[in-house]
Amino acid sequence: MDLSVIILIFLCGCGSALRVYLHPQTDIGGIKKVAVVPFSNLSADHFAGERVTNAFITELLIRTNVEIVEEGELVKGLKEIGIDHGSGVNLEKSLDVAKLQKLGKSLGAQGIVLGSVDQYDMVRIGAESYPVITLTVRLLDVETGGIMWMSSFSKKGGPGSIPFISAGEVYTLSELTQKVARQIVSSLGE
Repeated sequence: MDLSVIILIFLCGCGSALRVYLHPQTDIGGIKKVAVVPFSNLSADHFAGERVTNAFITELLIRTNVEIVEEGELVKGLKEIGIDHGSGVNLEKSLDVAKLQKLGKSLGAQGIVLGSVDQYDMVRIGAESYPVITLTVRLLDVETGGIMWMSSFSKKGGPGSIPFISAGEVYTLSELTQKVARQIVSSLGE
């Protein structure tokens, strides 16, 4: 087998699917400040939404020049529009376009990030367990209420594409969470 084919297989990895939508008239570079609403958790892991939200914010701070609304300010803004963040409410479903726009304007943000953790599990394959994460994230324009960017991503950890080379192995949910958040944030520039 040709070395370039082996390298291509290795770089592609296994078990991932990234889908990205960017509104044709969106200038992501024009976004200076965003509010990241805590991600909805649709998985069995009670803390998955919080873990993924934190990883996503970390990657936004590392990889972009966007200012992130501080969590305390976000909670205060949510209370001002009648939503209690601590009540276990699914924030994504509680925020209609008018509330999102009001929230964004009160926080001085041009965009609001909403997301959901659809799967956050360890799956057993043979004698091994591997992490699996599926996320959906979207960036809404505060001015229009429309979707500027949206990404869905599903990834499975485990061994790399070439079994005898340990590079690329991912065996923990936290490691895979960081990788998935990094790839989704990187797709903002595409």
